[in-house]
Amino acid sequence: MSETSQENDRGEPGAHLPATIALSASAALLAFLILLAPIHAAVPTVALPEPLLPHHQTAETLLYGLAFLVLLPLSVFFAHRLVARVLAGDNPGLAGSLAALTVTGAGVAVIIVRLFGASGQRLWLLAGLSLLVALLAGLLWWRAAGPKWPAAEHLEANTFELGLIAGLATLGALASFSYLSHIDLPWLLAGLVVTGIALFAFNRITLPRISGGWGLALDLVIVILVIAAVPDMVVFHGVGEGGSETDAFITYVINFHQALYLGAASQILNGAALLVDTVSQYGVASIYLLAAFFEIAPIGNGTLAFFDASLTALTFGAGYAILRMAGVGRLLATATMLVSLVVLIWALEYPIGGLLQHGGLRFGLPVPLILFWVAAARYPRARRWFRIAGWAVVGLSIVWALEAFMYASGALAGMLLIEAALLPEGRMRWLVRQVLYAVAAWVVALFVFAVATLIWGGALPDWGLYLTYLRDFLAGDVGDLTYDVPDWSPGLTVGFAYLVAAIALAVTAIRKPDWLRARPVATVALAGLAGYGILLYSYFDNRSLPHVIPYISLPLVLSVALWLWLVIEDRSVPRRAATAALGVVLAVTALSVSTVMPNAADRAGTSMLAYALPGGKSLSDGFQRLWNPPELKAGASDGAELLDRYLPGQEASPVLTVPDLDNNILTLAGRANSLAITDAKEQSWVEGPHLEPVAEAVDELEPGDLMLIDTAALSAYRKLAFNPGADREELAAETTLADIQLIALRDISEEYRLRPVAREGKLLVVELLPR
Repeated sequence: MSETSQENDRGEPGAHLPATIALSASAALLAFLILLAPIHAAVPTVALPEPLLPHHQTAETLLYGLAFLVLLPLSVFFAHRLVARVLAGDNPGLAGSLAALTVTGAGVAVIIVRLFGASGQRLWLLAGLSLLVALLAGLLWWRAAGPKWPAAEHLEANTFELGLIAGLATLGALASFSYLSHIDLPWLLAGLVVTGIALFAFNRITLPRISGGWGLALDLVIVILVIAAVPDMVVFHGVGEGGSETDAFITYVINFHQALYLGAASQILNGAALLVDTVSQYGVASIYLLAAFFEIAPIGNGTLAFFDASLTALTFGAGYAILRMAGVGRLLATATMLVSLVVLIWALEYPIGGLLQHGGLRFGLPVPLILFWVAAARYPRARRWFRIAGWAVVGLSIVWALEAFMYASGALAGMLLIEAALLPEGRMRWLVRQVLYAVAAWVVALFVFAVATLIWGGALPDWGLYLTYLRDFLAGDVGDLTYDVPDWSPGLTVGFAYLVAAIALAVTAIRKPDWLRARPVATVALAGLAGYGILLYSYFDNRSLPHVIPYISLPLVLSVALWLWLVIEDRSVPRRAATAALGVVLAVTALSVSTVMPNAADRAGTSMLAYALPGGKSLSDGFQRLWNPPELKAGASDGAELLDRYLPGQEASPVLTVPDLDNNILTLAGRANSLAITDAKEQSWVEGPHLEPVAEAVDELEPGDLMLIDTAALSAYRKLAFNPGADREELAAETTLADIQLIALRDISEEYRLRPVAREGKLLVVELLPR
């Protein structure tokens, strides 16, 4: 290396930016892997009743906080200082090669443990190898920071080759956290062929650019296609519709979870007010929005699934808009959304809209916030109005749901921190002012919600009802029902990728702030996506099932596409390095797609887009089925017919059957449960807020009223009538009724006898007779 080149490296603050990012990321990874085994062993497991297994959620939560709150800032600080020291010494050219060696060492350690580690000793072997790599890397960096090193010229001359080896090690490590048994070899080979073609065409072929009105029209068409490709027109298989045992289980799970939303929404449609008459664990404003949709569409499992899928579709459409406003080329943005559809939508274990706790209704609110903030940066003339829209989303988040508040706050924090970091002066004063804006938005939203609740429900909202849920789910026995992270879960790769995204942004802000200042739109997008993704990942930390991974990965996919575009479009980046970056991303994409195909293609065939295409299934038939779904629990249609025949014209009727059947009956009949039971399972998990409303509903029953029950409820009623103090836990196990239902039956049995009026299978209409 020439003296002139060395002087340039010493004097340029942004020199070796990739090396600093790579060193920071590998240092954070090595530290995490070293601490993983001892923390996992030292922190006690949480014992659960049989047949459930004990889990390590406490240790996993500690590791999550340690990774993002401690290791992230420490690794950035450490890497920045160490690289700066090497650049200021006698071996400045070693920064890149040593960073590559450090990354290679970390990747090789993971690969060795994956291939050869014994099942019970993998964590300790991984910790030991990571410690060894950290010590060896530390010695190399210490030597590089010292006097002139004879080996420096040789290592420096092979920096690019060492970088390629580091890239291969990274790919190997990523593959180690893949479901290798799921890889479809033909699809993997096809993906690698596409990768090779793309790398050959890169920098050789220039596509024509479509701009102006035609470009905007093309973007609009792409957004519409993306949105149409998300909703699923089948979702579930009803009773008698055939399907495999797996389909039947999926339908059971979907019905189980959808009931948590349908019950609360039905109560609102019947005039109840949230936090006054009822409460839902899944939020407040989000449930009101759902109820508003059911004012224009019939309440049911199909319409519920379509509504949530539509919200998710809008987040994907907004994702494309974010990429385009941030400057990402149309080809890359379109390819990114296509891969997102394949891996994150069509590959889902449960069709989109089936599990609302993972969909757009619960997870999607930060996306419009990022969209508005990015639009404010992209269009300075309308900046004020887009910012106001963003602040409105911030305010809405506090009354939407806890998760939405957390994730939106994460996105907001990311965008505010990067904007503050890039200000030339007055950073703290500006940041304090923005925090005050956020507080004002929250206060205004809470005030408006309180006034609206007072008008609608006749009382101010009792947030203690919702906080009771949070307490029990976060710190109570209900919160203990969770799952460990599976061995070699791809979810760990997603978490590390979010860590790297935040590290890359922080290091760039420190070492090369002008580079970010020249790209304000992309910078805001990257910061918002990083903050959103890190907080969203906390859900997987707590609910570590494999099927959750796609739901938490959209911010990551968008971030990768945006970083890739910034690298390949920056002409100051050597073309060999840009080509290598493109190759790594395309190879990982090929691997990801090969693990979900060809099964994802089958799910694509049930999308709204597939139904809309000529020659396929009828779109009107798809909507007809969603708007008029089959029964999901055997007997639900009979129950709805009994309600229509014997309790006609009612908006709310008393229904007591085994859980989920009651909600399926009520949604098919378009009614609420007059017993104030929204979802018996949920209300039994956290009974406190529901005991009084259920007791009041039972008190409002009168002699001569008719009620729909099943044989399980009748059996429980008879035993409670004979012995009001009967063990409800034993009764629940015997009848499969939920505890809140048994409490209602106990109260009814004290006042009324039941006279059967009609029967259909296991369902009965009974008349209440005074004792």
